[in-house]
Amino acid sequence: VAFGHIDGSISIFQPVSVQSPNKNHYISSTSEAVPPPNLTQNQAFSLPPGHVVCCFLDGGVGLYDMGAKKWDFLRELGHVETIFDCKFKPDDPNVLATASFDGTIKVWDINTLTAVYTSPGNEGVIFALSWAPGDLNCIAGATSRNGAFIWDIQKGKIIQRFNEHGKNGIFYIAWSHKDSKRIATCSGDGFCIIRTVDGKLLHKYKHPAAVFGCDWSQNNKDMIATGCEDKNIRVFYVATSSNQPL
Repeated sequence: VAFGHIDGSISIFQPVSVQSPNKNHYISSTSEAVPPPNLTQNQAFSLPPGHVVCCFLDGGVGLYDMGAKKWDFLRELGHVETIFDCKFKPDDPNVLATASFDGTIKVWDINTLTAVYTSPGNEGVIFALSWAPGDLNCIAGATSRNGAFIWDIQKGKIIQRFNEHGKNGIFYIAWSHKDSKRIATCSGDGFCIIRTVDGKLLHKYKHPAAVFGCDWSQNNKDMIATGCEDKNIRVFYVATSSNQPL
């Protein structure tokens, strides 16, 4: 008997026939406990030849070979919740990244329509993502509860976190493609924060309300625009010490 669990694992059990109670049976108030049958070590832990078809929460399907203990076929499908952001890799139009309410970022091969990488997850809501410039092969993500992070796609792990916004949700993140050392985030706390990729704080731009978006200038590496809940767009010049918008 095979059981699929919500965590994606499978349990397989060998049914045991139950006979009428006798002196070897133990009765409790809720169930009858039967001593295990006398099986050799190999019999107890080997699986019969066969396959299990598995259907997953995200719509994926797999065929598992119990004897070989491997997947003969495994097709991952999409996110299980709303997708809040998607961006093509700057230097490869065949690669797309998506950020979702389900706490993961997925990287897709456009040609095969398959998810080739998935971030570690458990981030709460991921509102936005931003590709690293050049060939760094990293993605920065903005989350509802865990601050911002940098995910190294090849290594398959989070290599940096930014928590300057505290427990406030980060609505947007922008990695500068003209200066690969700078990353901007904006949050419900009313700040747009500029820092280096190693975590050094450069600027904290205060706004009168939540900041929902930010974007670096395509022409000037020291200019960034923010979008605020007060219905105003502001442009800041990060090369000066002033915290006032231009």
